[in-house]
Amino acid sequence: MGAPILAVYPDSDKLATVPTGEGEGEIDYLMVPRDAGVDYWYGEGDGGRLEAAEVVRQPDSAPSQPVVNALSDHVEVRLGPQLGASLLSAVVVDLDAGEESAPYHYQYGREQWVLVADGVPSVRHPEGEDALAAGDVMCFPDGPGGAHQVINRSDQVARVLFLSTTGLPANVGYPDSGMWLMRNTSDEDGVMVHPGPAQ
Repeated sequence: MGAPILAVYPDSDKLATVPTGEGEGEIDYLMVPRDAGVDYWYGEGDGGRLEAAEVVRQPDSAPSQPVVNALSDHVEVRLGPQLGASLLSAVVVDLDAGEESAPYHYQYGREQWVLVADGVPSVRHPEGEDALAAGDVMCFPDGPGGAHQVINRSDQVARVLFLSTTGLPANVGYPDSGMWLMRNTSDEDGVMVHPGPAQ
């Protein structure tokens, strides 16, 4: 919400604009019908009149969107490609008793969330460790303040959904080992691992 946005409402054929997401209190926005254009927008200031631009309306129907059930029987499923997503990444992981999701880490350039679907895993973070329950959601911002690791300290399987933005570059720091993973492209050739002193 930090930049101007434009929302299109196909059912009512209206547009809504939000100049910025900044400020306190209610957000100011303007909603208008899409056909409420003013004639003098076309060719204003050039001494002549241009033909109005052709307005392209939304189609009456669109192809159905893919659906994946995150509670179906699987061990690890990457949902982004199955859903056709490009701005968000998602993966469902089943953690056995004593299993960890990944080494303790944080990222620059990406925000990550975790949603517990089942079980009682724990999350290690910069302030310590918290036990979670089904339905709990946590957000890990980019930078050291978002360092995290999900650990299943229970004796039952825990299922968690990890969500992440997909921006590049994305640099991952591993505080326990001092290693860095740097990803500047979406393919494996863009990955570099740099050692560093353990913190």
